[in-house]
Amino acid sequence: APSRVQGDPDFGGVWTGCITRRPSDGMYVALYTAIPTYEPFTQVQCAALSNDLMTWEKVAENPLTGLSEKPEGYGDCFRDPQTFFGPDGKWYCVIGGEQKNGKGGAAFLYEATDDTFLHWQYRHVLYEGDAETGHYFECPDFFRFPGSNKWCLLTSRGKSWWHVGTLDVETMRFTREAWGECDNELFYAAKSCGSAGSGRVLWGWIREDRPEPEQIRAGWSGVLSLPRNLYLSGDNKLSFSNPSYGLDSTTLPDFLPRFLVGKDTEYLFPGEFQNVRKVEVRFHTGAKAHKRGMTIQWQGGESITVQMGRGRGRGPSSIGIQIDGSLVEVAAMQTYRLYLADPYSFTITIFSYGAESKAEVLTWV
Repeated sequence: APSRVQGDPDFGGVWTGCITRRPSDGMYVALYTAIPTYEPFTQVQCAALSNDLMTWEKVAENPLTGLSEKPEGYGDCFRDPQTFFGPDGKWYCVIGGEQKNGKGGAAFLYEATDDTFLHWQYRHVLYEGDAETGHYFECPDFFRFPGSNKWCLLTSRGKSWWHVGTLDVETMRFTREAWGECDNELFYAAKSCGSAGSGRVLWGWIREDRPEPEQIRAGWSGVLSLPRNLYLSGDNKLSFSNPSYGLDSTTLPDFLPRFLVGKDTEYLFPGEFQNVRKVEVRFHTGAKAHKRGMTIQWQGGESITVQMGRGRGRGPSSIGIQIDGSLVEVAAMQTYRLYLADPYSFTITIFSYGAESKAEVLTWV
């Protein structure tokens, strides 16, 4: 929590950072951006330690001098430290920054000088972006794909963006080869971590687009997304799939009868999903090119269409809908959209244009 003592480095606020388990002794180290003052606006990097992830003690070294050294010639943004283990066996930290005159973001690189994660030295700029991905970088995250020489830099400004490319081991500089959006503008501050096996998981902060009075009436504002598996596609682009955490053998799906969606027809799947946590609609298609899609009709009359596009060849494709008490996430062909709405009162309309499709609806409770 922010300090209540004026003059302390985080008196003005505790902002984004990361938690790393220290290899030397197993302690957890939280690195975070602290705001000493707002007039003038200042940003420094601080640390706190824990052995249980529940109670934290700020270190006497705050603010961390090496990690709080912002390079000259750049704009005001200087925040959100994130550690990563380099290909040379050293620990590094990346901090988000900005180029001047709105040219784009910048990711600053720091190297740990000992095994405490409290002492760092500035190396250089890891990567400079362009205006298309925001005029500064917030919440940077940098990692290598398992079994690959490709690295990914996640940044946020307006939206969350991914940048895939290569890291020169000798110079420790990143070269971008492809980039894109993680999701729409409601999905922000994307972060990742390792998962079981050799995979990687991504999640984000779902920002509000409801009017502020509605947020106040609801008693909450914003929510974390469900986790998504990350993987690198054949054309070096970042792709996502939902790991469906919590849907194990104790929450087996309820298989509803399969049905045919005839050519140029619709099928209405009615019902109240009071206890449903996930809905999945699977399509088994023929060889003809055709459009497939699903309309979700909310209680308030808002209609959302997920168009699955055209496809050839046999085999299943699916749309997944993840539901909780505050958020609905729709995944279609590895593409996600987020809807903040009443998750308990909606119907599903399935339609097929130009060909006959076999469909089935599964629900998890």
